[in-house]
Amino acid sequence: QTQMEVTVGEGTKTQQVIPNHEYWNYSVSHQIYTAEEMIGVVGTISKVAFKQANESTYTRNISIYMLNTDKESFTGTSDWFAVTENDLVFSGTVTYPGVTDGWMEYELTTPFEYTGGNIAVCFYDNTGSWTGASSYYSYETGSNPRCLYKAHDNYAFTSDNIFNNSGS
Repeated sequence: QTQMEVTVGEGTKTQQVIPNHEYWNYSVSHQIYTAEEMIGVVGTISKVAFKQANESTYTRNISIYMLNTDKESFTGTSDWFAVTENDLVFSGTVTYPGVTDGWMEYELTTPFEYTGGNIAVCFYDNTGSWTGASSYYSYETGSNPRCLYKAHDNYAFTSDNIFNNSGS
């Protein structure tokens, strides 16, 4: 089987709160990546990575869910994906590499079967403590929002409570 690396967002990068925001005890983001960005290659995804914007070496408790989707963008601030345990591809404690422009790689504990369309990456940081500003670059998605984000200090996010709680 041929292995390929697909990099999304090589253009303008800005420090944002995607995939998580360490300034809060808990954060969640749902991101859509298009088939065009994924260059249409069908197959098994064994890891995902995010480019680090600073030299932080934070340790965080992360869960990642992935889904194949027809959705191309979000239609509002409560248009979250409903994820289940069947969508969980990674869960564990990680420590950032602490290298500006370095990659934080998540080796998926359950490889994801990508079918060639759009893909959703749902990222939950349920560490329960805050450390500082966000450590990762985000990228511009144009006028159609392809990311939703919430954060707060009160309790861990789950697929069940994300729809009904407040956050930033």
